[in-house]
Amino acid sequence: MNETKLPDLKFNVLELMSEELTTAESKRLAQLESIIERTRKPFIEFGKALLEIRDSKLYRPRYSTFEQYCQGRWRFGRRYVNQVIRSSQAVLQLEDTQNLGTMVPKIQTERQARALADVPKDKRPEVLKEAEKSGKLTARSITEAAEKIKPPEIIETDKEGYPIPESAMEIWNTRDELKEELQFLSRLRIWATDMQGTKDLLFAEVNFSGLKLDIEAVIRTLKGAVPYAVCSACQGQAPKTCTFCKGRGMISKFRYDSFTPHEMKAIRAKLAKER
Repeated sequence: MNETKLPDLKFNVLELMSEELTTAESKRLAQLESIIERTRKPFIEFGKALLEIRDSKLYRPRYSTFEQYCQGRWRFGRRYVNQVIRSSQAVLQLEDTQNLGTMVPKIQTERQARALADVPKDKRPEVLKEAEKSGKLTARSITEAAEKIKPPEIIETDKEGYPIPESAMEIWNTRDELKEELQFLSRLRIWATDMQGTKDLLFAEVNFSGLKLDIEAVIRTLKGAVPYAVCSACQGQAPKTCTFCKGRGMISKFRYDSFTPHEMKAIRAKLAKER
């Protein structure tokens, strides 16, 4: 039987799903999961453990993505995990600042850390000192202090350079949530393309041309969830009643390219140029 080896330097879906950890990686994963299992406090260690598992891809023997690992192993949603990681990173960054000799009030709770994570890194020590003047360091006092020393407002724009209203900002901030899944599907599509014409009998019943088309269809569908531009119907101002953006205030690139009137595109292009 003629055997066709899967390319060593390209994406190999079979290896991805069965890749084993080294002894050291397995030991480290057990240590990190022990931290998560014991308690979610202190949240800094909890967040650090999740971050290391994500960045080192210690989830890979059983899960193809970090999101699947969090959901399958712990029943944690992506948004919750992102909040925990951001909060712990904010506190760790602050500790680095203290190590350099800058003394600032110490963060005690996850709510305080979440409020701090919304503050630009270079402003965090100043915000905490201002917050402490209220008499007690709380999430609210941190938020209020951040407002007092808020830098000049930077208006964020969509991919077409159009200002994003506050009512659409929450959806816009989720634009990277599908990045990992789309990257996985793209690698899978490359693998299916490379496997076309294979003589390996293991895949004798696999129609790789059809598989590639199916993967491309899934990619197109999922890209519809990625925010690209402010809704051209409600302008992101009234998403709850807008049927065009389906309540998001943002639309995908496909919807923008295919259904936004040329006149509207021209107005937005002119506005972006003037900015």
